[in-house]
Amino acid sequence: REVVREVAGRAGAARVIEGSVAGTSRRVTLTARLSATTGPDVFARAVVEGATDSLPQLLDRLAAQLLVQSAGLNGAQFASLTRESPPAIRAFLEGRAAFRQGRMDQAAQLLVEATVLDSTFALAGLHLARAAGWAGRWTDRERGYAIATAGREQLGPADRALLDAHLADRTRVADPIGRWNAVVTAFPERPEAWYGLGQAHYLWGTLAGEARPL
Repeated sequence: REVVREVAGRAGAARVIEGSVAGTSRRVTLTARLSATTGPDVFARAVVEGATDSLPQLLDRLAAQLLVQSAGLNGAQFASLTRESPPAIRAFLEGRAAFRQGRMDQAAQLLVEATVLDSTFALAGLHLARAAGWAGRWTDRERGYAIATAGREQLGPADRALLDAHLADRTRVADPIGRWNAVVTAFPERPEAWYGLGQAHYLWGTLAGEARPL
């Protein structure tokens, strides 16, 4: 391992993938670990198993697991994302990062790319709708909502709640602040839920009679 890290470091790489292949002439197991070239940090571990004549698909699944884990995603989002192709996942994760940094137009463009690579990518559609709305890209926003709604069953409980809250906002359903408070209460670990609640106070707090909506 030290030799691998030394070579990777000389090549200017910040991370290195180590792996192994085991199996028979019919079935194979691939394992991989993504870690830092310096220090003990391991960012992701992945294992896939399948028929040897499906090796390209197995490699895609392995890469997908490493990408999603290294982004810190788990649970329902992990299961949803690892079904996608690595290029679509990469575009989604880069778009998600751009959104969180306030680069809305770039985020929308990257999320458009993710949904072009896979037109059924529901999670990318949901994030596209949010980013495109802030960037004023209304056609992309509607396309994002359509993709997310069509693939609603692919989404985990938190993302379905976010989608429902956003759709309710668009149709002017009463009590947006209460609606977003419910989402935050159910899923306090999701930044998108807090973002939606902040936006609800910003847009409707004064109308709701709040003395200090901001």
